[in-house]
Amino acid sequence: MLPLEAPSHPDPYPSYASLRLRGGLQYLEAPNLWVASDAATVTEAFEQPACHVRPRREPVPDMIADGPAGELFGRLMRMNEGEAHQASRQRLIPFLDALDDEEIARLTRHRLDASDAPAPSDTMFRVPVTVIAALLGCPPEHEAWLAERTSRFVAGLNPLGHTARRDAAHRAAEDLMKVVSGFETLPAGPKDALASEVLVANLIGLLSQTHDATAGLIGNTLLALRKHPALRESLTRRPEGITALVEEVERHDPPVHSTKRYVEAPCRLGGTRLAPGDTVLILTASANRDTSLAPDADHFRLDRRERVSFSFGAGRHHCPGRRLALGIATHVITGLLERREYFNTLHHHGYLPSRHGRIPRLTSTQEEHA
Repeated sequence: MLPLEAPSHPDPYPSYASLRLRGGLQYLEAPNLWVASDAATVTEAFEQPACHVRPRREPVPDMIADGPAGELFGRLMRMNEGEAHQASRQRLIPFLDALDDEEIARLTRHRLDASDAPAPSDTMFRVPVTVIAALLGCPPEHEAWLAERTSRFVAGLNPLGHTARRDAAHRAAEDLMKVVSGFETLPAGPKDALASEVLVANLIGLLSQTHDATAGLIGNTLLALRKHPALRESLTRRPEGITALVEEVERHDPPVHSTKRYVEAPCRLGGTRLAPGDTVLILTASANRDTSLAPDADHFRLDRRERVSFSFGAGRHHCPGRRLALGIATHVITGLLERREYFNTLHHHGYLPSRHGRIPRLTSTQEEHA
């Protein structure tokens, strides 16, 4: 199994373990890339200044470069280096840090409680995106529209998608830039138009990352609870343990399994010399289970004293939305555990096709009989 096929495999972890045992970087000839899979090499790759998030020759993926989706993508801080990266972080991180946990909980539960038996697709995708929309000042009557446009934008970025989805992503990007710029509670932005557009683009980036990463986190937590009825009963009686559950899922069966880095200057990783033009696949899901971090890293345990996870990145490009994603997921799971029969209605149909994300396909009995 190739690492780029692993996130949608029923159990990719034995394959990851085989790579990890070799240590350092492993070269895979067919996809022409290097793979970092152990915790030490993954950490080194995240911290290596010569390893960039996009190749210099293709700052925006060619498949979307000729339209609004590509223009938006090119402004994302997570897809840039240097000043373009830091300027956006300096505006977005204080906004995220100032978000109130109680408000996040209230907004999440209110949107979850809109249905007695919410469809899994709603709990995974719609609820997190509409919570972010509300935090940005989106009028309630426009939240469903915003969630749908965000979904179209994200689908068009998937390299496994088709042309029609990319066309829809261009239209969605244009719509989102127009609408999000008018929200009432946006972070204080710069005066010049270009810098304001960069800020708005990164808020849309927050919506799009929430769409997939939080969906995968919620979905994989639902699978863990579906698999362990005794754990469901325990957490129903002691809901204070749900935060640890979500954090352990993030580590043990995370929503994001890998990311890429592109070598722009000669450097060394894991004892291997790399040259400009080389590509490194960073297997974060494998590094999470490195026994150098914990001797029982392959086991699912809620009582860990120290939990190390690379699922939201590390180093200069770590995702600043981790607290927000964990908070939303925790409140979604808390609400669903109060619906005692909900987990008995879930059906698992594998995983959505993706090279980096692990998002389960889940339906409910009610949906299938509708």
